[in-house]
Amino acid sequence: MAIRSVRFFALVLLAVLLASGCTGERERVMLPPEAPVHNIRSVAVVGFVNYTVDPGIVHLFEEGVTQTLHDSERYRVVDGATAWAALAAIGASPEQLADPEVAKALGRRLGVDAIITGAATYYFDDTSVSVPQCFGCRSQSSRPHWEVTHETLVQTTFQARVIETKEGAIIWSNTVEGRDTTRRTIYINWSERTAPPSSLVPRPDRRDIPETRRAAVRDAVRNFTVDLLPRYIWVRKDS
Repeated sequence: MAIRSVRFFALVLLAVLLASGCTGERERVMLPPEAPVHNIRSVAVVGFVNYTVDPGIVHLFEEGVTQTLHDSERYRVVDGATAWAALAAIGASPEQLADPEVAKALGRRLGVDAIITGAATYYFDDTSVSVPQCFGCRSQSSRPHWEVTHETLVQTTFQARVIETKEGAIIWSNTVEGRDTTRRTIYINWSERTAPPSSLVPRPDRRDIPETRRAAVRDAVRNFTVDLLPRYIWVRKDS
């Protein structure tokens, strides 16, 4: 009898909520990009310069921004090789894109509304190994085992800007950071309860740098392109 009463109460409550329009039902709404790019439909990502110690970091960022904007289907994106060839064809260097006339000339040659360019300004990577830790050392019934955590960190910074090619003016700029950390556990071949000798403790290595570096650049790409793409939010439906 109590179960029937609970069910009846639940049905009554649901009916009241439906009648009052307070069900919390939501719908997904698209908002325009944060950057003023409403008139931009075609872009070229080109001319990034590198002020870091990593010679390939700029290529990864250009490639990532190009792919992200292409996949969004909001923009027509010129491929990187074509964009760089056009820059060479007009006899300009990446640094000269700051000149409105050069930006306009490149825009005309590529047939794009905007150019995305900029610079890689910072790169840092580091590897470390934690102090060995013992698991099972406090229990006389367990066999001790030792392990360390190997950590790889990569940080990078890019300054990027969007140049509208009709007037050669910068309409958006941003400085973004990318960061990623990779951790892995390494077991030490040592089963005593005393700490292992330093000769058995692994040294930091760089095997995780390439993938961690790519992930850090992907993070920077996301941080830059988020303002160039539509945003989606959930809002309560009107009653």
